[in-house]
Amino acid sequence: MAANNNADLYEAVFGAHRLRYRRTPCCFVAEDQPPPYYGCLTTTSIEEEPEKAEIAVARRRFGKSFGFKDSFCRYDMSESGMRLLFTASWIFRPPGPCEAKQLPQGWAKVDQVDELEAWEDAWREAGSPASQRVFPIALLDRRDFFFLGYRARGGWSAGCIANLSQGCVGSQTSSPETPTIQSTVSPSRR
Repeated sequence: MAANNNADLYEAVFGAHRLRYRRTPCCFVAEDQPPPYYGCLTTTSIEEEPEKAEIAVARRRFGKSFGFKDSFCRYDMSESGMRLLFTASWIFRPPGPCEAKQLPQGWAKVDQVDELEAWEDAWREAGSPASQRVFPIALLDRRDFFFLGYRARGGWSAGCIANLSQGCVGSQTSSPETPTIQSTVSPSRR
């Protein structure tokens, strides 16, 4: 569930950038060069043989710029010169009723073009090496994709992206002070 949610996130971001990709039963596979912070391939199943074949194809296509998300931490790519950049956590919450709550003080939904640009600029100013916009404004029109931000000192100081998939919500958090993205997924009811 969580791995497919992450592939849905990739699909939304690639679609907003108008980049080509394909989904297989075991992977999300980039056909075009991914935007910053996104890999060339994301595994979505525990079937190793088809994944190994897709990994080999993607490595040939992207060469030195090849990076991928091993959703189940099964591949040691250190022999081929690759290194681990980050790990992620998946959090499971049994489905059930929950109360709608307001966002904590200081947090707001980022739903205007100028807000999204300022949100991403804050991330870049704090050290994100991305040379281009990672999140196109087209993502603001999606009903399954949300930006949240925390305002402090007159600007955004933390942020979160949430994407909805069948049965779950994915949350990719980033703080401009430490521009990393970590993924967590928990079930939801629509």
